[in-house]
Amino acid sequence: MFLFLGACFTSSVSAQVLATGETGGQGNSAVLLSANGIVPDGLGLLNVYGQYVYGVTDWLDFGPIYGNVSALGRTQHYVGFGWNTTLLRRNHVGVDVSFFGVATVPINKRNEASTVFTAPAIVVSRPVTVNGKSVSLYSGLNSNVPVGQRSDKLFTPPETVWNVPIGASTAVSGSWLLFGEVDVRNGVEAVGLGLVRTF
Repeated sequence: MFLFLGACFTSSVSAQVLATGETGGQGNSAVLLSANGIVPDGLGLLNVYGQYVYGVTDWLDFGPIYGNVSALGRTQHYVGFGWNTTLLRRNHVGVDVSFFGVATVPINKRNEASTVFTAPAIVVSRPVTVNGKSVSLYSGLNSNVPVGQRSDKLFTPPETVWNVPIGASTAVSGSWLLFGEVDVRNGVEAVGLGLVRTF
């Protein structure tokens, strides 16, 4: 099963992981659609995006991202790419661990965001059975790193921001997966949902 849900990434103040520590496997692919509500320092942002993900090898998933983030009646569009690379597998250490990340650049309103925005993370996950249904639980450590121009920007933070993603994914029917995640940093900072279709 293709459990890399894509780089639920935002070009805004916080980026979500929405991925497990497992990669999808060589030749497998998926499409992710996601919506995220982000509330850094009381500022409400909405990030909506899509990503195509391809299993380059059994250890690496990679794919392009397009999305937009809205705040204070303004909307910025962005493009980029995301990856998920296996570091450890549960058959050796009991959990799956991966190095996940995304990098984006703004298409419009470039003066209101950093030149590049990255969100690298270490993700740890393990599937469990709940009432006879398999659910993959995940967490880790996520960073949101603006590169280039950074001060006084609406869509990106002025400095690196760290948070802890706490999420779960499960198959909802056939090749459809549903992800849910909250990101914690001095309380809940972001909530996101992702729907994935695997191929």
